[in-house]
Amino acid sequence: MNWAPIYKWAQPYSDAVLNFIYPPYCIICKTRLESGLTLICKTCWHRLPKIDNAQNQKRSRANLDFAESQISKFLAVWEFNKAVQEIIHEIKFFGKKSLSKFVGRELADLMTHDKDYCGVDLIIPVPLHKTRLRERGFNQSLLLSQAISTLTNIPVKEKVLKRIRFTRPQSQLNASERQQNVKDAFRVIDSSAIKGKTVVLVDDVLTTGSTMLACAESLESAGVANIFALTAAVTL
Repeated sequence: MNWAPIYKWAQPYSDAVLNFIYPPYCIICKTRLESGLTLICKTCWHRLPKIDNAQNQKRSRANLDFAESQISKFLAVWEFNKAVQEIIHEIKFFGKKSLSKFVGRELADLMTHDKDYCGVDLIIPVPLHKTRLRERGFNQSLLLSQAISTLTNIPVKEKVLKRIRFTRPQSQLNASERQQNVKDAFRVIDSSAIKGKTVVLVDDVLTTGSTMLACAESLESAGVANIFALTAAVTL
């Protein structure tokens, strides 16, 4: 028997019952959510600290040496703080994949309002090593990339860039250790798909930029014409 139609019909009712028994609360302020909202209330969402990307360009070039790198431009949606961290952690460590669509919407909006990013041919998520992918079950950067692609119609190329070396979590390291940690950790495995293209690298959080720069180095070596970077949050 095909249970799919029955499940589809019953799901709204089962969700309503669960919401009545276990009412949903905002993951940030812990207040009860209005009907139809999931995980974050409107007030908390609008209070997230949007950054001035014009000012951020100056900081990123000074702090990350982007002027000397292969990355032409970098954009981020939010300044990293406790609330933003909560959202990122809910996606990465607690499997709240639905949040990636909301974050992806903000990233797509940022892209479409920047003339430089309007020429992007491909979206490339920063890859996870197969060991960490197996542990987590998904790549949060891929989820964000797919959400962006849905709204912009720019295709995602998830398998052209591979993390070939297992690395320690960057959050546990200082700036110089981060650079060494990701050195030669990435390799392009299908250069024909990206040669001569303009691409945007997508990740969740940028701190020192070491991971982005290591990815960009591999992409440039494979013949990518132009590289942009895009993250949900930045800690600069």
